[in-house]
Amino acid sequence: LRISDLGLAVEIDHHTALKGRVGTAGYMAPEVIRGERYTFSPDWFGLGCIVYEMIMGQSPFRKRRERLKREEIDRRVCEDAEVYNQRFGDTLLQKDKSKRLGCDERGALAVKAHPWFHGMNWKRLEAGLIEPPFTPDPHAVYAKDVLDIEQFSTVKGVKIEAEDINFYRKFCSGAVSIPWQQEMLETECFDDLNIFYNPDGTLVANLDENMPPSNEDSSKSQCCFPFFGFSASSSHHNSQKNNRAKYDAIANRNNAADISNDFTRSPTQTTSPASSVTGLVIADHLEGLAPHLDTKILSNDESGRALLDLAVLRSQALLSSSLDGPIGGGKIPSISNSNEHSQQ
Repeated sequence: LRISDLGLAVEIDHHTALKGRVGTAGYMAPEVIRGERYTFSPDWFGLGCIVYEMIMGQSPFRKRRERLKREEIDRRVCEDAEVYNQRFGDTLLQKDKSKRLGCDERGALAVKAHPWFHGMNWKRLEAGLIEPPFTPDPHAVYAKDVLDIEQFSTVKGVKIEAEDINFYRKFCSGAVSIPWQQEMLETECFDDLNIFYNPDGTLVANLDENMPPSNEDSSKSQCCFPFFGFSASSSHHNSQKNNRAKYDAIANRNNAADISNDFTRSPTQTTSPASSVTGLVIADHLEGLAPHLDTKILSNDESGRALLDLAVLRSQALLSSSLDGPIGGGKIPSISNSNEHSQQ
């Protein structure tokens, strides 16, 4: 087992003494808490805390699940005597650094010579030639309660029981439903929309503080579909303009029923059987969106328009997968009669 935590490390020699309170409550040595100067003594005290925790199953200065203020932890570190069943930890956790194991002129050699390490071949150990008495399963979590796992742990394969699931559900505010959040992440729409810099390295206009405010009418939807692959070629320019006008008009409607009618009954949509199919598919998705597309969201809110744009995008993707080309792009087979129309 190798123990290392170099996040707050500083390189010094035996003749350089430091002063300053840096570390984690319950693992800082008394001399650090008291603001005294120190060299390597806090390192051996921290090792003693780790060894004690591995032997006893809890921190030396607070019981399992005990919640304490930092001041109380500091008091226990400096004043209280710990209870041991092994002498090794006792020598590393001495309050007086002059009596602490490893703090004399011998340093680490004194620690290696301790009876607790009797018979240890340090050369073979460092070379990895000694078989460990216990090899933990890398996929197992050795914790009595899954909630003991730290917030930033990367442990995989944790089995969450019903009690834990109920606990974690309390952190979900419900402001945006989880399925919708997941769907937006899976479509990766934000990767295309989150554009911060121009190719020349300058900020985009809407993020540049020196740019004057835009005079655009805020009541009109700023549809995100130009980012999602609409053709910019001259052959499809008119189709793209019509689509953009359609989505802008729909985004300012007040309910899903009106939106559905816009897609299925618009003169521009009924001229082509394939376009009618597009409207039916989109309308079907909008029916499921009714709880989300209320008056408040669709009036002027960008998140509501983003949800609408995403719904239309999904519908187009579904239709494109069943036909031979994207909507407005390649050829789409014509539909000869109403029965075939309803099947598609």
